[in-house]
Amino acid sequence: MKLSIRIVAPDAWSFEEPRGTWVGVGLARAEPRGDPLRWGTEQMARVRRGVLIWLPKEGPVVAWRGLFSSHDCFWVEGAEGLLLTDHFAHGVAAVPVAERRQSYDSVVAHYLTRMNHFGLTHLDRVAVLGHGERLVHDGRRASLEVFDRLEPAVVPGDRADYLDRVEAALCAACETLGGASVMFSGGVDSTLVASCMPEGTDAVTFVPGSPEYRIETEYARRAASILGLPVTYHEIPEEGYLELLEATIDVCGQPPVHDAMPMFYATFRDTPRDGYVVAEGADSLFGYTMLSTVVGWRLRRRPFPRLLGLLARVGGDVGARLGRLAGAAEALGRPVDDPEGPVVSSEVFGDGAKVLGLLDPVERTELVRHVFDYVGARVSLPQGRDFAAVVETMHWTYLFEDELRIDLHLAGANGKRLASPFLDPATVDALASIPSPDRYVRGLRGKWILKDVLARRVPGYPVDQRKQSTALPFARFYRSGPLSQIWDRYEVPDVFDGALRDDIVEGGGGLTWNAITHAIWMERVVRNPDYRPPAARLLVDRS
Repeated sequence: MKLSIRIVAPDAWSFEEPRGTWVGVGLARAEPRGDPLRWGTEQMARVRRGVLIWLPKEGPVVAWRGLFSSHDCFWVEGAEGLLLTDHFAHGVAAVPVAERRQSYDSVVAHYLTRMNHFGLTHLDRVAVLGHGERLVHDGRRASLEVFDRLEPAVVPGDRADYLDRVEAALCAACETLGGASVMFSGGVDSTLVASCMPEGTDAVTFVPGSPEYRIETEYARRAASILGLPVTYHEIPEEGYLELLEATIDVCGQPPVHDAMPMFYATFRDTPRDGYVVAEGADSLFGYTMLSTVVGWRLRRRPFPRLLGLLARVGGDVGARLGRLAGAAEALGRPVDDPEGPVVSSEVFGDGAKVLGLLDPVERTELVRHVFDYVGARVSLPQGRDFAAVVETMHWTYLFEDELRIDLHLAGANGKRLASPFLDPATVDALASIPSPDRYVRGLRGKWILKDVLARRVPGYPVDQRKQSTALPFARFYRSGPLSQIWDRYEVPDVFDGALRDDIVEGGGGLTWNAITHAIWMERVVRNPDYRPPAARLLVDRS
């Protein structure tokens, strides 16, 4: 069997030993000892941050993806042999054009959540190792096994103790990332990261040339002033947005999750840095629980949901907020694994609820079962309908999404390393030691731990002030800006018809972004026989 390894990440390494070759991604360079198929708990824990591949001179190939690894390990079997890679684009390029097909599940996932995670990819010929999963391939068949699980060691304490644990873990994680620049927005998450980084760390903030984004930039400037943080503001004209989006998809080999990704790509490409520290994972790990969810739980008993629903009829902004509270209160009364319950609903992005409504009951049940089976194989999920069970299940589900996949693909293709201290194993363990729901919510405050740690470290920062940030003006981009001629250049994906298709094309709502990225990807990547992935920095070939 011919074996090829293609690694794009700049922090990858390899070394030869008499028995074979080791390749590591996102891991400290080390020389593993013993038979890798007989490793115990201690050896397994060493790969929690990244990917390790063992290519022996005799015997099966073995690849591990750590339980908390943001780096991926994709693999493709074909007539040319076996390919292992950390970058999806290399997996795409290894599949002949005629065989580049999407599975039904991957199409549904793209329109529901804007990404494929929980062991799915955008092409059915390109497989991916799940979190804490091991691949053994002997040239004839592949076997997969979950080799690691999160076993939270809960230790009750008081508020100060909880803050101490998280602060110590976060600072230790940031200390290992010295030399990289912080991707800085001025929000709680990136400001806390900047305060924990080694002395002398600088930051980068991208500044889209859109007037609607001015509030975001002003917020970053105020936070940087409080910190005394040197920041480079990278300005990106909005006129070139479509070309940046196309380049982003070319580099990733897959559609990006949200509309700011082209700005990340331009920043990674244009700013001379060795690496970046991002704050992704803070919401997922420490509290993505919206106020409506918290209040909705408190008001879940009848007659409050009905009363809130009636009051929502007043209309306007107040009515809309009351309507969200009513919906949250009603949803929180459902079982944790209900297809219309809060956990599943929280995974749906934008107008994905319309897609969920198109699935028949069996498909919806299978979709939910897949998510819960994947997450439940890696951490014990709580049972019941109480608030602690709901928020804990939600956040463990968020943790095992592949949140940094696109960021890492973009950074790696530009020769830059990238990491988030919030997804470091030590940070996860510190949070997991705090009882639920305290680790996520206290009173009506979500993400209270991070806010209180930041208040302790940066006393002048307004931790409870609403950020008032703005996203990119996608609706304007679509109606009169750089995306207004998109359907003159690309075909609308043949996924929906009738009124929903008209809504996607004419309405410019949430599913429109999904359709745009899907169309560009199909044309430039899937159907392109000349598609080329970004250069690999570590290559191994063996017959």
